[in-house]
Amino acid sequence: MTLYHFTALDHAEAIKRQGITKGGIYLGGRVFKGYIWLTDDPRFDAQNWATNHSGLCGDRTEVRFTLDLDTAIPWEHLARGALNMSKADLLAFNLAGGSDGSHWFIARAPIGLDKIKEAICKPQHKKLISSKQC
Repeated sequence: MTLYHFTALDHAEAIKRQGITKGGIYLGGRVFKGYIWLTDDPRFDAQNWATNHSGLCGDRTEVRFTLDLDTAIPWEHLARGALNMSKADLLAFNLAGGSDGSHWFIARAPIGLDKIKEAICKPQHKKLISSKQC
């Protein structure tokens, strides 16, 4: 399955060297480490959750990694299952992220380099990450 991981430019070099090794889900003061957020939507401008207004530092949509990954599960399966979120809490969380959550997926860290197919920067960025031009 083709999925995408968006991140800030300053995280991209480490991902290009090591794969995606860190991640987490932050829910009302609780932290679930080791989970990687993914999406099936490749559009930079559709990732409303990942810009300054969502409480994250900086723009987390500067770089898009394309992945070939079969181990990810839909976000809502994890939220309603292992995380035991109520329907109301799930709806509130999804809306805060600017989506209904149907395009979000979760994978356990790490995601190895063999699963990363390419890295592309937002069109307005003209920097280099490793051997890939942005």
